[in-house]
Amino acid sequence: MENITLIKDTKFKNIVISVRFLFPLKKEAVLVNQLLSAILHESCKQYPDKYSVTKQLDTMYGASYSCACNVIGNMQEIVCKCKIR
Repeated sequence: MENITLIKDTKFKNIVISVRFLFPLKKEAVLVNQLLSAILHESCKQYPDKYSVTKQLDTMYGASYSCACNVIGNMQEIVCKCKIR
């Protein structure tokens, strides 16, 4: 995990955790990666449905979570972000 960047600053009240996965852009994997990002946005092993994800985020004082799939040049990127206010 040598590519972790930590920016410490006291000017802002929000905490943002962003994880980016980069994959070579391959025709066979484009749809799979898009589906993966959609599934990660809706559920995970510990919170198997959208309701349980939303309930957990509410207990974290209105935290938000998103997951998206983007194309950057010849790479495909899955970005997962969690913002805690």
